[in-house]
Amino acid sequence: MTTSPPEQPRPAPASPPPGCPAHGLYAATGLQQLHAPTAVENSNQLYEDLRKVHGSVAPVEVPGGVRAWLVLGYRENLEVLRTPSRFSADSRLWRDATTLSLEHPLAPLIAWQPLVNFAEGPDQRRLRGAVNGSLAKFNNIGVRRRIQYIANTLIDGFCQDGQADLVSQYTQQLPMLTMMRLLGVPEGTAPKLIAACQDLIAGTASAASSNQYVMQVLQDLVAARKTAADNDLPSFLIQHEAQLTDLEVAEHLRHTLVAAHTTTSVLLADTLHFYLTNATTRAQLAGGAQTLETSVDHILWDQPPLSVLPARYATGPTKLGDQDIEEGDMVLLGLAAGNRDPEVRPDPTASMHGNRSHLSFSGGGHECPGQDIGRAVVETAADVLLTRLPDLHASGEGQRVFTWLSHPLITLPVAFTRKAPLTADPVGASKTAPAANGPLPAAAAMPPVPARPPVSATRTRWWQRLFRR
Repeated sequence: MTTSPPEQPRPAPASPPPGCPAHGLYAATGLQQLHAPTAVENSNQLYEDLRKVHGSVAPVEVPGGVRAWLVLGYRENLEVLRTPSRFSADSRLWRDATTLSLEHPLAPLIAWQPLVNFAEGPDQRRLRGAVNGSLAKFNNIGVRRRIQYIANTLIDGFCQDGQADLVSQYTQQLPMLTMMRLLGVPEGTAPKLIAACQDLIAGTASAASSNQYVMQVLQDLVAARKTAADNDLPSFLIQHEAQLTDLEVAEHLRHTLVAAHTTTSVLLADTLHFYLTNATTRAQLAGGAQTLETSVDHILWDQPPLSVLPARYATGPTKLGDQDIEEGDMVLLGLAAGNRDPEVRPDPTASMHGNRSHLSFSGGGHECPGQDIGRAVVETAADVLLTRLPDLHASGEGQRVFTWLSHPLITLPVAFTRKAPLTADPVGASKTAPAANGPLPAAAAMPPVPARPPVSATRTRWWQRLFRR
């Protein structure tokens, strides 16, 4: 494998010099803060208010005092996504890139990394080809069978209780466990790595050390696959003709894990919540008038996993909607706002079942490459759960966390008739899996992964059964 030379930092356009009059975005006053409490809890109304005042593109402020353009129009979002010559994903083009510190709240989202998400031109096509080509090697039927097995194992962990919290016991764990299997993570490492990934995503005080641990595990995995390839994503990326560097492979593996948690788990929880709280949908699914696949499309229109997608950067002066965009301006993709644009959806309550022209998977050259696997996880996991527990019903109000980027469910309490587990050993995820929102176990503070203890031949842990499949 060849190693690419280190890429030189790309200079960012300078902000207006002190004392000189600012123009456009930097001259606007009284900007709406997208992260204000009243804004995040009433985001759909906020988007409509901004649309009335500014049209399809509005000046806003996000955490850290950063100014940006929020794209509200459906067609304008597609225009940004499909014209990288005008709006680049390379965050080094941002006019304030040189002021971004590691402590900045936007750093995890927009700090440049050797990922396809930040690449353009030949480098983007090289990385995109490697990711797409590697994901295409997985057999769809085989992937769904793995998801079914993981789903049944998780359900076995709580089916005898007659009640559960679907978020902590099901939706937050299943996507991550699926990706662990596709990445070929050793079984003894999986529980600890899941806890570290969840801690990293939560942004706790130990997130930095968790990130180091995640990267170390993935770099070790890459090194192992270079000498002994397997039928997994690291091996496919290493073998691809694009000749990714070891760092590029590890970074894309980490991004895959994070994306599986932050988008697929949110979509799965919203799908189950929609089913549990919508009597019409339940009746249509039971009567065959609707399928889970079409229901997922409706949810992707109404409640995309990411409401706002950071970010694109103007490569030069341009026009978008009614706004004059300056070189180096940050442009935020308003996926939720675009999905509700009255120009393409006059009646926001109308059914969108089966319509896949939503913006929830982005678009253009950076459209989500793992959307097929993500949909497979959601559709299969929901189908297995509703088949195993046909009288599943909500036993309380699901709680959400509202941020300017997303509105994920953090609890979804349900009740059902107690069922016997499918496996002979009903040791469940609810008892042995790392807590979804709990503190990171002390073992993940960076010491080497301990050797796996001997396991009884008659009793195995739930996560070990997953990897023996």
